[in-house]
Amino acid sequence: MILLSCEVEFLNKNIRYRMIKNQNDYYLLDMETSIWSVLFPFIFWFMPQKVYKVDSKTAEKMKAPTLDSKKFMYILLLSIVVQVFLVYFSKDLLNFVISTSLLANILIVTVSSLIIIYLRYLHHKTLQKKLSQHVMIENISCERVKIKPKLVQNYFIAMLGYFMFTVFVVLGVYIFLTYGTFIGILCFIIMFPIFLITHLAVLSAGPAIITYC
Repeated sequence: MILLSCEVEFLNKNIRYRMIKNQNDYYLLDMETSIWSVLFPFIFWFMPQKVYKVDSKTAEKMKAPTLDSKKFMYILLLSIVVQVFLVYFSKDLLNFVISTSLLANILIVTVSSLIIIYLRYLHHKTLQKKLSQHVMIENISCERVKIKPKLVQNYFIAMLGYFMFTVFVVLGVYIFLTYGTFIGILCFIIMFPIFLITHLAVLSAGPAIITYC
């Protein structure tokens, strides 16, 4: 098993896919081939992934300016600061209680979850259609590889983002179901859609290690 260095790049306005450059070869990687990659994102680093070879001309058209890991870290830290700020200065929201039963609150959370998941599914399909404007990966033979970030900081950023938004989602649901406060359901509605894309951080733009299976 030979470990090779490669470069991972984002696609222009398409967060679902990654462009992998290994020497002079370009490959497309779908980050959302399985629901398990969303629920348990860290298995991505250990499981074989399908990649689709494309020519350099097509690759150059689809590439986007990269967002380096430091900028991504700043975004995560900013989101934490914003959350602390909102909690500290939103006493009125914290005290505003929705006068509904526990069963009604559970129903509100369930319906909200289904709507958000459905919208995320539509977004998933939209990104697939956008890629098909450049290339139809269904018509390209695939290879299987294992790929993971080369830099330790990328692992830290991925885990921090995943667990941070998991805590916000769970905390929002708990507060709403326990106390019926508006801030709880508001936190859930804002954080749950972000949680559904945190798995994409397991492979950010930058150097990576690839192994052909």
